[in-house]
Amino acid sequence: MRRAVLSIPSNIVEGCGKSSRKATIRFLRIASGSARETENHLMIAADLGYISTRTSEALQGDTKSVQRILAACSPP
Repeated sequence: MRRAVLSIPSNIVEGCGKSSRKATIRFLRIASGSARETENHLMIAADLGYISTRTSEALQGDTKSVQRILAACSPP
């Protein structure tokens, strides 16, 4: 989960450093994939009892907010 979470801002920063819009969008999409991966890890963590369902749902909500922001920045 740590890798997936850290991948989100790392890819955003790397994408913002690219010289072309196409390259930037590519990295924003990778960051979005990492956010989806994080959401999945949170569900699994709750299922396995590592975190409470309430905590998982709250963090999944935060993750979905990040996904919406990234989707708005990287058109289809």
